[in-house]
Amino acid sequence: MPARPHSDQTSRDAAADELRAEMARRKVGMNELARRIEKDGKWVQNRANGRTSITVEDIPLLAAGLGMTPQQLGRALVEALPTIEL
Repeated sequence: MPARPHSDQTSRDAAADELRAEMARRKVGMNELARRIEKDGKWVQNRANGRTSITVEDIPLLAAGLGMTPQQLGRALVEALPTIEL
């Protein structure tokens, strides 16, 4: 029997967890990341806490603020998503 697909919130939470992990690895706080990418602190906080989905458009911006390539951050976010068994 196929596994039940995970919710959108589960995906947002997994991506947010990975974003926070990357921030911690690089020792970049939410306010510092917001400053680097010229966004409001609430914008970063909403994505880092899973309230707002991290979109494809957000990845290059967040990656630049973290000193990563968009491919590196995108790969890390995708790998953090739960596996869906069919």
